[in-house]
Amino acid sequence: MEESKLLALHDALCRHGKGRKGLGTNSGAYSWTQNKAGAAAAGQSEQATRADGLPNNALYSNFVRSGAFDPDAKRDDGDGRPIKRDFTDIAAEVSTSSDDDDAKEKKRKEQKEKKKAAKKAAKLEAKRQAKLEEKREAKRKARLESKKVVGEAEKPSEEPQQSKEKAKKDKKKKKKRDSKDDDDDGNDKKSAKKRKRSKK
Repeated sequence: MEESKLLALHDALCRHGKGRKGLGTNSGAYSWTQNKAGAAAAGQSEQATRADGLPNNALYSNFVRSGAFDPDAKRDDGDGRPIKRDFTDIAAEVSTSSDDDDAKEKKRKEQKEKKKAAKKAAKLEAKRQAKLEEKREAKRKARLESKKVVGEAEKPSEEPQQSKEKAKKDKKKKKKRDSKDDDDDGNDKKSAKKRKRSKK
């Protein structure tokens, strides 16, 4: 059953394929195969040399002998469209586009220079502000130190008086403590004697 279906499909495709042209229908029709076929039909061998004397193979297909190329001569290869070799008619357009590029490049350079100048100015201003701040801070410290020195000069006269007063107070406190300790020691001795008497 499958063979009969395949045969029917093949027959249908063969009947309809002759008149149709689609992708792959002209496969193998490259320009060099057509030239070889033309050369074989003319009775020439495949390895015949070209008109300029170079071998007729793929290695030399892109080359010609020096001085043998004539740009105005008509050649039989290609699809018949003329190959443009003179571009003088669009030279003016190229120059204007290069002028535009030059103008754009100049603009970019100017903008870069402006940015660099602005950055440099900002950097210098920041340095200047930092120096000013350091000077202010140094002045503040100098003022504080001078005040401390002046304050220390006045304090020594006050400090000995305060220290004398503190020393007096400390002595009084020590005396009170010592007297209390002595009293406590005396009380302890008396109570110890009383206990001994009561035991006897």
